[in-house]
Amino acid sequence: FYRGKDSKDIEYAVSKLLQYQRPDRAIDVIYMGKHSKCEVAPTLIMDVLDAAAKLPKKAAEAQANHRDVYAIQDLFKTLQNSEGVDEQRLVSLEWAYLGLLDEHHGAAPKTLHAAIQSDPKFFVQLLSWVFRSKNEPKKSPDSITEQEQAVARNAYNLLTSLKQIPGAQQDGSVDSKKLSEWVLQARTLCKESGRLEVCDTRIGEMFAYASADPDGSWPCVTVRDTIERVKSEALEHGFDIGIYNKRGMHSKSLTEGGKQEHDLASQYSGHADKCSLRWPRTAAALRRVATSYEREAQLEDEKIEARLER
Repeated sequence: FYRGKDSKDIEYAVSKLLQYQRPDRAIDVIYMGKHSKCEVAPTLIMDVLDAAAKLPKKAAEAQANHRDVYAIQDLFKTLQNSEGVDEQRLVSLEWAYLGLLDEHHGAAPKTLHAAIQSDPKFFVQLLSWVFRSKNEPKKSPDSITEQEQAVARNAYNLLTSLKQIPGAQQDGSVDSKKLSEWVLQARTLCKESGRLEVCDTRIGEMFAYASADPDGSWPCVTVRDTIERVKSEALEHGFDIGIYNKRGMHSKSLTEGGKQEHDLASQYSGHADKCSLRWPRTAAALRRVATSYEREAQLEDEKIEARLER
């Protein structure tokens, strides 16, 4: 296995590997060189990733067992943390490798997420690739091409991976003007295209990842104000869904019962109480979540009681 001694060695080896259509091995060389403290230009990393993404399907499958997924994720982290990178090119590369970019390994598609947060038109485009417009007739499954299915799958995965709302700042606060303008434009475009309901649902799911205010109330005032102003049942339903999904995988002991669910019910009931006077729609959504968790808690408690009576 080739181990370059410096950046020039790495560049020479990579150029030869690309010449002979072995970008998978070039990825290995860059990865090993980077961890040997050799500086690798971001443009070179992008050239290699681009070449690997463009391999013919059969060739890519034949070389797949040589490709280290962790190495690819690491190279994306390097690009995302580099200055002066061509962001539009990085967006294209993240899209091509979206299936390998896993936030749990620190390699989320951050540039794509930033593109969505800055451009509501991109958000609307993603929705159009996944969800049929109410103005369009249903398509026969046989009429959907493999490429269309792949694009829809990528778009859906990208939408569900969003964990930050438009206008979010580094300190956790939300710029009310940016959020308001983004929501208005996205909803206007989706209303025109016959996708307003699904648009609102997805916006509501994003709102579940809003930050809390300094006084501990949640979600932040900017999000509460938006919920009250929009007055959309679909958005509020999406908010509920987002809260449930945010919990993710969880475990409990055999004798724990519904303690976790009781705690969650109390948490969201408390948030609802703080919102009730000025933000009634937000409070109602939070109370629905609290009530649902309380029902789950009772079922879990009943399971434990039934087990102990045996």
